Amino acid sequence: MSVDAGRAADPFRAQLDARWEAYLATGERADDHVRWLEAALASYRDEVVHYGSQLLNDCTRRPWDAAVAQRAFESYRAEAQHYDADPDAWEAAFWGRLRDRSPELYARFDGRMP
Repeated sequence: MSVDAGRAADPFRAQLDARWEAYLATGERADDHVRWLEAALASYRDEVVHYGSQLLNDCTRRPWDAAVAQRAFESYRAEAQHYDADPDAWEAAFWGRLRDRSPELYARFDGRMP
């Protein structure tokens, strides 16, 4: 969970964490995965939810591979820890990487990025 004292926690963050735990425990995509993903990507507040959701979605679209799933989850958790330490800095770095890699895609997010 985000520890930013001035903001309430993003509800999709707890949901994402629970979905990752379930996926790692079962190797199965949740029945409502597509609906949840669409809702999360349309309504999340904390950009780290976007990051972790995309990793989870990528894993669920491929044949189950415990090592790949664990690495993706560890990547998400590491980024979430950095996010929790300084959400504004994490989001600025995230959008900076996107801008540097894909100016066209970055332009599609007009109004969302810092």
